[in-house]
Amino acid sequence: MPRTTFLTKHFELTQLLRKRFATYRAGQEIPTVRELAETMGVAQGTIVKTLNSLREEGVIERPAGRMRLVVRELHHHVTKRVSVIRPSWPSPEYDAAARSIIAAGRKRDWGFELLNYESLSKVDLIRLTRINDAAVLMPNSEPFPDHLRAALRNPDKPVVVVNEIVDGLDAPSVTIDEKQSGRDAVAYLADQGHRKILAVMSEPPAGIVQARIAGWREVMQERSLVPDVEKYFVNCGCRPGMQSTDNAYQHLSRWIAKSKLDYTAIFFDAWTGALAGTRVLREMGLRVPEDISITAYAGAGSIAAYLAPALTATEADTEAYGEQVIAELEKMFSDSYIKNDIRVPPRLIVRDSVAPLI
Repeated sequence: MPRTTFLTKHFELTQLLRKRFATYRAGQEIPTVRELAETMGVAQGTIVKTLNSLREEGVIERPAGRMRLVVRELHHHVTKRVSVIRPSWPSPEYDAAARSIIAAGRKRDWGFELLNYESLSKVDLIRLTRINDAAVLMPNSEPFPDHLRAALRNPDKPVVVVNEIVDGLDAPSVTIDEKQSGRDAVAYLADQGHRKILAVMSEPPAGIVQARIAGWREVMQERSLVPDVEKYFVNCGCRPGMQSTDNAYQHLSRWIAKSKLDYTAIFFDAWTGALAGTRVLREMGLRVPEDISITAYAGAGSIAAYLAPALTATEADTEAYGEQVIAELEKMFSDSYIKNDIRVPPRLIVRDSVAPLI
C-alpha cells in the first residue's frame, strides 16, 4: 500500500474508532484486531497501527493480566478534537501561544493533537486535519504557499490561522495587533523625551514584523521626531530558517561600530533582537538604559522580564489570545458563521530598560 494511502486510512480509522469506543462503558473489551479488520475492511496491520495510536492517546489500554484491550476507565471524553499545527523548532512564543489555545479549549472539554512541520511548503492541511474536527495553523515567516491558500479557501473543516493575517482566505485569522505593538513601544519612548529612536528589524520580514515596524514609522512621522525617518531603520537581513539572535548580533556589531548616526533609544521588532542588541551595546561600552533606552515586542513568551536589564516591551495577553482563538473556532461550527479576522490588543509592560531623556 502506498505511504499516502496508508496514512489516510490510518487517520480515518483513528477518528472512527475513537468515536466508536467513546460509546463503550469503562473497562469494556473492544473487538479483536481480526474482528475490527473484517468490520472496517482494512488490513490487520492498519488496525494495529490505529490501536497503538489510541493506546498512546489514552482511549484504550491493556490491564495487567488481561489479554484483551479495554476502554480506559479514566479516559476523559472530549466533545471536539483539534489539530494544532506549528513549526517544529523550539520557540517560547509558539510554545506559549499553543499552551494558551489548548488551555482555553480544555475548558470546553476539547482534545488536542499537536503536529509539527519543517516548512510551510510541505504542510498537507487536508491530511493533517482529516481525523479531527478543526485545526489551528501557526504559520512561520515563510511566504504563504499557494497550495495552503487553496486549502484555506472554503475549507472542509473549521481552521483558524494564528500569528499572521493572510489576505484572501475564507479561514479567519487571530493575531496580536502588531502595528499597535510597535506604536505603543515607540510612543512610550517618545513620552520619555526620546526623539531619535532607531528601529531594528531582527526577524525575517513577515507581515507581522512589517506591521510592528509600520507602527514605529507612524509614531516617528506623526510626532515629527526626526526629519528623515528611514535613516533610523536598520534591517539585519534575517531570512526564514536563520537563527535571528545570532544574525542580529553579527549585523549590529558591525553596524554600531561604523555608524555615525546619533540616537538615544532603540525599538526592536522582537525580544530576540533586543537580547543581541543589549550585548552589542555592552561590548561597545554603552549602558542600558543610562546611555541607550530599549523597548521591543516580546510576544507571548514572558522572556522580557528575565533579560538584563528587564525589558520594557509590548506583550500578548496569552489567556485572552487563547480564548479568542477557541471562541472563533466555536463560532465556526455554526452554519451562520461569518469570517472575522481578530487583532488582540497588546499590553505595554514597563520595566528597567528605559530611562527618561533629560
